[in-house]
Amino acid sequence: MKIKKKFVTLKRIQDFEIEFIQANKKDFKNLPAFVSFGSKTASLANYYRLLITEILPNNVEKAIYLNYDIIVNKDISELWNISVDNYLAGCVNLGNNYFNSGVMLLNLYELRNFNFYNKWKKYVEDNLDKIDCYDQSILNTVMGHNVLFLPGKLESVLQKL
Repeated sequence: MKIKKKFVTLKRIQDFEIEFIQANKKDFKNLPAFVSFGSKTASLANYYRLLITEILPNNVEKAIYLNYDIIVNKDISELWNISVDNYLAGCVNLGNNYFNSGVMLLNLYELRNFNFYNKWKKYVEDNLDKIDCYDQSILNTVMGHNVLFLPGKLESVLQKL
């Protein structure tokens, strides 16, 4: 609830539309939750981004996903204008072709054609013991072969708290 209030107060700075969507937690009933991971604790909210193709209307073909601890320092259109045509997403490379799920430029059109929702559900069903970084390991396994690694210059646009 606190987070929602913070987003609503941003409307004082710049008017915008906002809609809060309640995720269906039954999709995540078998996934690890509230488990200590390093210095942080994960909750089911870590998995919500896996529902984006199901939650957003089909006419929304592209989306930017940013973790709550990301600060946008400049016009985000630099990220938005990167073409992810023929890719499932644009992501930040952590090394060894493994991407961070905290900043993603999602090609929802391609993700839906790829049948992303059903593929991640099947992966979880078959590989629950292999999920070590929550949604990030799921995303990397299911779609990691078809992502565009975003240019490093985006660091001047985005900053982690």
